[in-house]
Amino acid sequence: MENIGYDGLSLYKKELKEKYKTVLTVDTGDAIQGGAIGILSKGMDIVNIMNKIHYDVTILGNHEFDYGIDQIKYISQKLNNSYICSNCCYRKNKTSMFPPYKIIKINSNSSIGFIGIDTPQTFSKTFLHSYIDKEGNPVYDFLTHHNGQELYDTLQKYINEVRAKGANYVILLSHLGNNGDSLKKYTTDNLVSNLEGVDLVLDGHTHLAYNILSKDKNGKLIPIIQGGSKFSNIGKITIKNNGKIISELISEIPEPINKEKAQYIKRGNKMRWVDTEMSKILKDIIYQYHDNLNRKIGYSNFDMFINNSRGNECPLCNLIADSFRDIGNADCSIINAGNIRNNLMKGEITYNDILDILPFLDKIVIKEIKGIDLLDSLEFGVRNLPNRSQRFPHVSGIVFDVNTKIESTVEIDDNEMFIGVKGQRRVSDVIINGEKLSLEKKYKIAMPDFVSNGGDGYSMFKKYKEDFNTFIEDNEAFVNYIQNKFNGTIPDFYRVKQGRIVIDSNEKFDIFYQTLYKVYE
Repeated sequence: MENIGYDGLSLYKKELKEKYKTVLTVDTGDAIQGGAIGILSKGMDIVNIMNKIHYDVTILGNHEFDYGIDQIKYISQKLNNSYICSNCCYRKNKTSMFPPYKIIKINSNSSIGFIGIDTPQTFSKTFLHSYIDKEGNPVYDFLTHHNGQELYDTLQKYINEVRAKGANYVILLSHLGNNGDSLKKYTTDNLVSNLEGVDLVLDGHTHLAYNILSKDKNGKLIPIIQGGSKFSNIGKITIKNNGKIISELISEIPEPINKEKAQYIKRGNKMRWVDTEMSKILKDIIYQYHDNLNRKIGYSNFDMFINNSRGNECPLCNLIADSFRDIGNADCSIINAGNIRNNLMKGEITYNDILDILPFLDKIVIKEIKGIDLLDSLEFGVRNLPNRSQRFPHVSGIVFDVNTKIESTVEIDDNEMFIGVKGQRRVSDVIINGEKLSLEKKYKIAMPDFVSNGGDGYSMFKKYKEDFNTFIEDNEAFVNYIQNKFNGTIPDFYRVKQGRIVIDSNEKFDIFYQTLYKVYE
């Protein structure tokens, strides 16, 4: 219910159906994660909402897999239109987990072929990388072989196939995006440049809003549109009778002609038009979780933002890393930036706030890791700098320097999993609890089980067995730390960065702050 909201979308769809012969609603992935409600219902409440609105086509994003492979298979059966995806398949025979495309007739003379594609990052961003067959090979695959050519060839095959079956228009529903941290060969622009026969791309994944043109294989300009996130926009595509395609971003639902079933309500700092019936459905869902979500956890006297957490040290991330280290009684801890999803604002802290920050419900595990592999993990985590990345490492009990003037020599495979370091390192002067890192010594590291199992490409951790599993979820560890360590009030220590990660600076982490940090712990 942020921004336009599902109730705003519902109203807009009803209005459009009064004006146009055919109105289709499609989604380009990451729908079911959905903040606290999505988490607590494991996506089912979101699916029920989408069914009420009647989505015609939906595709898989990486977050559709947040609740496990069995849950997404179950959800796909409950979703009225199921999912389509051309590149999420079983590795051995390359058969798709879901239908690769869907053709919808829009009038007696025309039909649209929708083809779904999910980011290959899904393999490393979710638990799919941990599914291994008897031979030790991954069960699932996203067509990442031959430097991207396997993916391009497969999509071209499906484009030709839907054309042969009579589709007048071919629309790619893409969960790839541009300007993210994925490899260039798996961005939407690059994909389009390797294809022909596409009329339009509806894009997702990178949470950006754009309405651009990109050249296909033959130099034809193809519209690519992405609406941002959390209903900041609705992407609207109009296909005229003469075949012309118009793409636009709608940031405000216009005043409806039929106000009988509409409300004009304040949402955030804006007044917005919403559908009365859908608004009631949303409120009824929220009411079921009201007491749990509004449970008071603590208080903060200051705002804690994660704006630059995917490329720099962040006080909120430090606090979370400290809570993991504390719950596991470990030497140090590490968490990937992508696991931390929201700010913590000044004032009362509720359970809803905690779930918005840590929505993935990862268990905290402890592994004894050799110093060399810990060093590799830091080197891998900063490989994208100065660009942002979900794998950027936030740490507790660790201090290190990064020199981005040194080009990263980290090697990764087609699924963006760590292979090794082939040259000079960017990371130096690693300190563990005030002592210089020893490459052969083993350190007890607390981390989310996602990272422990190689998530976000941290494959160096997979070879180690768990020292123990706390069976405590990340958000629960965070709650315990705030309440038990600080009696519910976050201390001023976390107002600013503590110099745990020093990037491109000749100034070493002052010994005074090293001592302060050690004493504080």
